[in-house]
Amino acid sequence: MKRVSAAVLALIMVLLPLGGLTASAQEPDSIRIISLTPNYFSTYGKPITFSMEVEYSLASAAEGIICLGFNNGEENYFYFVDDRVTVSRGQGICTLTGTVAPVNWADTGIKGWIDKAKSWLGFAPPAFAAYVGLSAISSDWNPLAEETLILEHRPNDPVDPAIFAMHPPIVVIPGIMGSRLLEGNRQIWPPIVWPPADFSFSLDRMAINNTLSVPDYKKNMQLLPVRDREYGANDTYKSLCDKLSAAFPERAIYFFSYDFRQSNQDTSEVLESFINGLGVDKVDLVCHSMGGLVASQYIARNPANGSKIRRIITLGTPYEGAPMLLHVAAMGDLHQTDSGFASVLDKLFDEWPKKIVNLVALLSGLTFNVRTGMPGSAELSPTLDFAREHPFKSDLYAYKTSLKVSEYQSILTALFSSIPYSRVLSAQNNIKSSDGAGILSSHMNSTFLVGSGKRTITSVMFLPGTFIITDLGFGSGDGTVPYESATMLGNMPQSKIKVFQADHGELAAREDCVKEIITILRTDENFLYTGEPAIVASTPYTVIRAACPVDISIRKNEETLTNNPGVFSESASFGEMYLLGEDGNIKLFVLDDGDYDVKMHGTGDGTMDYSIRYYNADNQLKEARSFKDVPITPKTVISTGTKENQKTLLNVDSNGDGTVDQELEPEIHKEDVRSNNLILILGIVGGAVLLVALVTIGIKLIGSKKKSKKKIVQDSADDDSSTGGWRENM
Repeated sequence: MKRVSAAVLALIMVLLPLGGLTASAQEPDSIRIISLTPNYFSTYGKPITFSMEVEYSLASAAEGIICLGFNNGEENYFYFVDDRVTVSRGQGICTLTGTVAPVNWADTGIKGWIDKAKSWLGFAPPAFAAYVGLSAISSDWNPLAEETLILEHRPNDPVDPAIFAMHPPIVVIPGIMGSRLLEGNRQIWPPIVWPPADFSFSLDRMAINNTLSVPDYKKNMQLLPVRDREYGANDTYKSLCDKLSAAFPERAIYFFSYDFRQSNQDTSEVLESFINGLGVDKVDLVCHSMGGLVASQYIARNPANGSKIRRIITLGTPYEGAPMLLHVAAMGDLHQTDSGFASVLDKLFDEWPKKIVNLVALLSGLTFNVRTGMPGSAELSPTLDFAREHPFKSDLYAYKTSLKVSEYQSILTALFSSIPYSRVLSAQNNIKSSDGAGILSSHMNSTFLVGSGKRTITSVMFLPGTFIITDLGFGSGDGTVPYESATMLGNMPQSKIKVFQADHGELAAREDCVKEIITILRTDENFLYTGEPAIVASTPYTVIRAACPVDISIRKNEETLTNNPGVFSESASFGEMYLLGEDGNIKLFVLDDGDYDVKMHGTGDGTMDYSIRYYNADNQLKEARSFKDVPITPKTVISTGTKENQKTLLNVDSNGDGTVDQELEPEIHKEDVRSNNLILILGIVGGAVLLVALVTIGIKLIGSKKKSKKKIVQDSADDDSSTGGWRENM
């Protein structure tokens, strides 16, 4: 056997001269596949016999053999099996036949078949790679020369649509910002970064009053070459779609692009029309993020729509909203000429598959009016139920005061006044059942993949009387959607939940997540998990907050987080930076637990409020250290550290001459842990005291009753001694 170059599982045709004849270099032999019938091999479990017409030219020998063989995709050896045809010197056409049957699925995305001789045939959609070996081979089957040609039988040879009609299609519904938006033939989203004029034009056209279209979502990508497939904004969903295509070559697959600016209720109407137009009884829906809200609205539109879904899988869907959206919507306008803004864009488009879920980066170039005028994004705001279960705080140090739900509703009404918010509230309530759970939780064949173990914004603090955000609180989730939101505040059946330690984007792209999706889609019966979801714990972290006219840089090894416009960097392997307040004057750094160098340089005259907070893995505040009204001038330079087990000092160089002029010590806050522990202790002690009191009272009552009974019995015995024994035993 001859080892050949690595390739996908392949079909090979080889010309074999008889009787030890050798090839002539002057008169090369040739062979070519003319036709392959049928050209689509996905019979999904049933053996299939195919035939192939072969054109040949034999010049190096009087006779030869044309042999049908296969390539072993794992070891990459040729196996000569199945049909053989003896031919004579000259030119001609012959026909070969073979039989194959599907047997397994490879994680590499290749569909494999094997015949009785343990030989392979396979393809990787959309093109079937047929390898033609041109060889002169001696009687011991060792090839002396070879060449390879590739014939694509898909999509050059159309697939019979009847194949797809026999199986339910798969519809992939992306999340917010996951679809391309067009104005005519011009792409508006994602914006073309260069030249700047085109970029500015794209951002301006994102306003809700501008009519934009989406790519054709009615095309079955199984019939398209890879270059013509639609994978969403910057091909974010390419990995998911291609792996689904390879796993289910017999099923039509559609990428449902939609205008994510619009209300999910409006989008669900478009989805309903699309599914009805497919002319099928059942469909499978794979929904990422906001796509799950679109699917929820689709079912809410008409109960009959639920019966059309064979299986639905949602990936990190914010059923109860995402507090990150509030931060994005309420932030001030960032100017497109700012170097910091340009840096955000560079990182955004360099790392798009990850950044597609970073709403801060995605929406940072849009003006406040554009951001708050999109019903679709407004419907991602935390629901009133979320605010009831996880009240937003007005003091993130001590968690003393919570906003009333009515106060929170008033803030959203002001923030989304152009929509208005009442429409947002109606859309959010429309997809809830009477028990408060999301409407999909009761669908028989629904499965929910959620992320956990990533720091996620779960709370915000508003400047009193405004929607301006001045601080953030964190909990567990996928980095964008809190775990509580993705699981419907605990109202989701645990048997339908699979938890991954994955960020929001990875849920739709990472290999283990996609493999889980494929496993679920392959199951015909109700798919349920056993046991409780394995929630991934967070890790301890540190939060630094500075409200002041300073540029801050936090460095570890070769990485830096900074708001300095010249070297702006809002993410690093060890943490993230958020700009808060009306104009980004509040800087919030969220860092992995550790030791970091913190440097501050004054940018104007004023005062600084600085704090550092330490949280445990359960997101409980252990300790906060704060500095208030620190004088700042353009010459001020301050350095400090982050170690929890060391005293925090601000080393202030007031005039920038390199000499520390004063060391400032912080005020210490431990109310959160202390008050929580105190409440717990008081609760335990109080409960114990109450229990002892109840037991004591009970014993006394029992003793009192026994004495009474004994006295009554004794009195009765004196009157009627014949029944005394029976009465005493009562």
